Amino acid sequence: MYVFCIVIQCIGIVMALLGLMYLLQQWPSRPQSYMLFLGLSMLINSVGYLFEITATSLDAALMATKISYVGKVYIPLLGFFFVLHYCRIKVPKWLGPALAVVHTAVLVLVLTCEYQDLFYTTLDFEKDGLFPHLEHMHGPVYVGYTALVLFYSVCMMGVCIYRYKKAVQEERNRVACLSMIVLLPILGLVLYLTGITQEYDATAVSYVLSGIVLLVSIFRHDFFDTVNLAKNYVVENLSDGLVVLGKQGQFVYANAPALRLFPQLSGSEYGEAVEEIAKYCQKGKRLHKDGKVYKVTTQDVLQKQDMRGIMFYLQDVTDSYNYTTKLEQEVRDKTLELFNSHHALIVSLANMVEARDGTTGLHVKHTSSYVEILAKALKKKPKYRGIISNSYVSVLHEAAPLHDIGKISIEDSILRKEGSLTPEELKAIQSHPELGAQIIDTVLAETESSDYLATAREMAYCHHEKWDGTGYPRGLKGEEIPLSARIMAIADVYDALRSERSYKAAYSKEEAKRIIEEQSGTQFDPELVEVFLENLEELEEVM
Repeated sequence: MYVFCIVIQCIGIVMALLGLMYLLQQWPSRPQSYMLFLGLSMLINSVGYLFEITATSLDAALMATKISYVGKVYIPLLGFFFVLHYCRIKVPKWLGPALAVVHTAVLVLVLTCEYQDLFYTTLDFEKDGLFPHLEHMHGPVYVGYTALVLFYSVCMMGVCIYRYKKAVQEERNRVACLSMIVLLPILGLVLYLTGITQEYDATAVSYVLSGIVLLVSIFRHDFFDTVNLAKNYVVENLSDGLVVLGKQGQFVYANAPALRLFPQLSGSEYGEAVEEIAKYCQKGKRLHKDGKVYKVTTQDVLQKQDMRGIMFYLQDVTDSYNYTTKLEQEVRDKTLELFNSHHALIVSLANMVEARDGTTGLHVKHTSSYVEILAKALKKKPKYRGIISNSYVSVLHEAAPLHDIGKISIEDSILRKEGSLTPEELKAIQSHPELGAQIIDTVLAETESSDYLATAREMAYCHHEKWDGTGYPRGLKGEEIPLSARIMAIADVYDALRSERSYKAAYSKEEAKRIIEEQSGTQFDPELVEVFLENLEELEEVM
């Protein structure tokens, strides 16, 4: 029996060397890297245990045990992450380094076991029995480490079973072998802990058997075949989604992009997701999801003319779908450059208008900045990601100074009047949005920037419209009011509240905030009020 144990360890060393030689010939993908270090750990463990069972003294046996644990302590950790990665189970990035620290700490305690009793409480050398061996009592860290190893084992078996159920037949053979590789060390550990193998550490032979199964898997089932790894890598890293169903319509596989679009594919309720995907296989129908556009095609999976399943391919066609829009956007970007030379003139004209109204040029500067801040913040909201572009924000900023341009046609006596306005005077004041729109149509009609013209006109014409429909000049309601004008309305009112005028003192930030909040859903768009409140501190920095 003693000779048999030595032979087993020698076989284990040979198996580990063969596996390492093969893995070193392959390009080191992540699963191969895990297995490479796992094979190295198993080799060190086998060499160390061979020295241990042939030791003739306590010092030699203790040194052999330490050598064995240099590899043995990392075998469960490397196996755990290899199985998770192979079965495509994602784990937090911090988990690997954290567990590596734990295992390294255990190794340090083993290497210093004669100086403390956390791992082994007693150490002795026994010459009687099957072979001379190290006798020891287990400390609290040993118990905790063993529990951690058993936890790894349970998790790995659960993951293998889960993957086996979802895998196609070819991969099922690999997963079955993987399950055997995981199960054998569990059995060895259980046999050793229950004392059935007495002084012989059954995990040693179980690792040897696992190594044999691994070699069989490598050469019989192409466990680490470079072509298969390349195929898996390409499929997993496609920007397009791929979903595979079996012959009976059961879910078989989905790559990462498909799972991001339809997370329910990974659960038992995958049927609804498959039905939704199938709806978009019709010619010309596109799947719009998460801000992108997908063309869905289907194809039978055949093997020698035998129907094995069906494949859905979700191709990202967002760029081509939005090609026209992008071209228009580029034209707008180029057109906006032409307005840089006119901007100073426009601002001067707007300042002149504001001066007639008894205000200063700061109102033009403030409202332009407010509009830009609010538009940029609104751009981050999911609802507006495809609506508000950087160019649109720039156009809003450039067009904002013209929002009150119609006041240039209002008499000074009305604009500067400090008391109450007569009905006729109020009517004259309320005509400035329409007058502004007419002026912009006339002055800017010859320009090439239709975006700028349309936006400036919207802001001038509609910035006094109210969300509930009680504004002027047309009584527009809700989203009938252009977005540019809804943004301008909040910017205009907030600056008016926070600024000192000849007929009033400036309101405090809290008072202005309260007034804006109170008008949410009546005067102002509620969503824009939320954005205003979220960015109030940045707006205040403009003052």
